[in-house]
Amino acid sequence: MTHSPTWVEVARNGPWRRDLQPLVPLTPDEIVADGILCAEAGACTRSGPTAPTT
Repeated sequence: MTHSPTWVEVARNGPWRRDLQPLVPLTPDEIVADGILCAEAGACTRSGPTAPTT
């Protein structure tokens, strides 16, 4: 059996609030720490807008 590569992408906080998702990272320190954990797990992660703004 041949396995294809798997792409794992992370949207660390998106439009969520703590009342909807208690573990969502919101502060800069939480977002950075969560991003490091995601990258260590093998996910592709980045911060910033999803499209360039002008």
